Amino acid sequence: FSDDSLTRSLSGGSKISRSTDGGVTWNEIFVHTGAVDSVIENSDGSFVFRTPSPHREENAVYRYANGNSTRTFSGGIAPIEPWIGLLKAKDGGIYFIETDTSADITTIDYMEEGTAFLAAYKSTDNCVTWAKLGVLPNSWSIQGSVMEGSDGSLYAASHSPCTTKDALYKSTDKGL
Repeated sequence: FSDDSLTRSLSGGSKISRSTDGGVTWNEIFVHTGAVDSVIENSDGSFVFRTPSPHREENAVYRYANGNSTRTFSGGIAPIEPWIGLLKAKDGGIYFIETDTSADITTIDYMEEGTAFLAAYKSTDNCVTWAKLGVLPNSWSIQGSVMEGSDGSLYAASHSPCTTKDALYKSTDKGL
């Protein structure tokens, strides 16, 4: 939010609240049964949020609109950092880095140079649907949320067992 603030509580689920007066007063928007991270308000007034977990069945992106939460993206296979946020970019798209859902994890050799385990995802329809963009080569474990530079470039950091190094990735074509 530009001038608004959000808060979350992890005990007994998450209460998402908004302040429009710099944190003096708060109004509850909705409650989600599990942990919530990285809440963003969409251009249509709905909210998108991520439920952080290293377990595939619990790691998801939800859209909250008209009193209902709907899972719009499921994925994520451990070992990704479970507290990875969403980015609302200047182009209006919502981005995040996640496990490449098309990867067959039973055949991946994590030590093989060139392995791409992570991919960028984007929504342009207020998070109703998601498109897989490019993969991050030699990636395995995301090290933070995708970030946007002042020139619109996207950045992501990853650790790779292939090279036993951390890597910083830059995309000048919005994640493709």
